[in-house]
Amino acid sequence: MLMRRVLVTSPPMLLALDRFQDLMHQHALEPIYHPELRSFDKPELIQQVRLADGWILGDDEVNEDVLTIAAQTGLRTIVKWGIGVDNIDFAAASRLGVQVRNTPDMFGDEIADLAMHYVTGLARDTFQIHKGVLAGSWPKPAGLSLKGRVAGVVGYGSVGREVVRRLLAARMRVRVYTRTAARFDRSDPDCELLPWPEQIEELDFVILCCPLTPQTRHMIGADFFARCRSGVRLVNVARGGVVDSHALVTALREGKVAGAALDVFEQEPLPANDNLRDFEQVIFGSHNASNTVDAVDRTSHAAIEKLVELMDSGK
Repeated sequence: MLMRRVLVTSPPMLLALDRFQDLMHQHALEPIYHPELRSFDKPELIQQVRLADGWILGDDEVNEDVLTIAAQTGLRTIVKWGIGVDNIDFAAASRLGVQVRNTPDMFGDEIADLAMHYVTGLARDTFQIHKGVLAGSWPKPAGLSLKGRVAGVVGYGSVGREVVRRLLAARMRVRVYTRTAARFDRSDPDCELLPWPEQIEELDFVILCCPLTPQTRHMIGADFFARCRSGVRLVNVARGGVVDSHALVTALREGKVAGAALDVFEQEPLPANDNLRDFEQVIFGSHNASNTVDAVDRTSHAAIEKLVELMDSGK
């Protein structure tokens, strides 16, 4: 059986790769991966791309240079493990004849669960209580009740819809900002569809669930913070670039933002000297919102099956 070599650079899939070896073998796929089960740095990645027939990638930068080498050496099929594709130059891929697909609708529940966890954590200061108890104190900050508070959800895809369900279950009032209005569920009187940035002055919480596009880059920036209510709380489970981090630092320093929970950042990993680290009221994630055992299995199987389908169709 002629084996096809598949480069795997998605960290969650890499850490569970043993669970998918049988499926890959059934499809005559031989995985290529870093021996330390992590992504390759750029020079290493270029070399590995030259050896591969297909690629299941994570958040690696797939620019025109990488795609040109891929096309020249016979790699014509790429599947993005996950949803976001802002790291891929689709125009270059199309021009070079490289097929690129993602695995949509995989993580709605998982990311929404974490977003709701962050909303509650910011409302009740649970993370600061945790740190205080570890340090030997017994803090009792007065938090916010969620019932009746106004939450703005930006993005209404598979993640945004599940976030809305959870916020409504907490009896919050929800404002949804989305371009996909046809999908909006108008059945709940506590949930309203609005054009951005209408009524942002009324929001107690803002939860970002949208893709990173030219239109959404830095949509949460100085203009937003000038208009939003004092004491707003921000949750970002979308992409780091949706938030202007410098403007957020200023808003935190001035007290305009009471707290933020950030799973994603403009630069990842977050640099050790980043000013966001100065604020106790910021909850930090590690771009890990989708990473559960169940979601990794589901998405890895979907990525393998989609890769095989594309590779076979190109024979």
